[in-house]
Amino acid sequence: MIGLNNKGLGLIVVLGIILLIFCLAAVSVVFTLSNYTLFTSYIDSSKAFYFADAGIQRALYKLKHDDLTSPENWDFCGQTVKITMTAVSGLADTYDIVSENSYKNKTKKISARISKGTPSVQLLEWQQLN
Repeated sequence: MIGLNNKGLGLIVVLGIILLIFCLAAVSVVFTLSNYTLFTSYIDSSKAFYFADAGIQRALYKLKHDDLTSPENWDFCGQTVKITMTAVSGLADTYDIVSENSYKNKTKKISARISKGTPSVQLLEWQQLN
């Protein structure tokens, strides 16, 4: 008759273990979802950066081939990259280039100062603005 008082103890232990496993699974799901959100945000930001960098490269190419027109919007791989190229006053053959791209909700802007000499185009300054 010693074991009669312990009838529900096994059920409580099993329910406690199930609750603990459920809590661990819930924490794991929350952790995974937050990491996924951070990862996709990083990927979107990187894509915006590299599209903006491609705009700088496009402007360098145009300068190298004596095309001094400033393209406002450049369609590249399904993205629109905004490029502005302006001559720096007081400095001969020197241009400021700003390239901007928005990918999903991430926007990146890059600025570069370029000197167009012979025989090549030289990058004087480069910076990410945001």
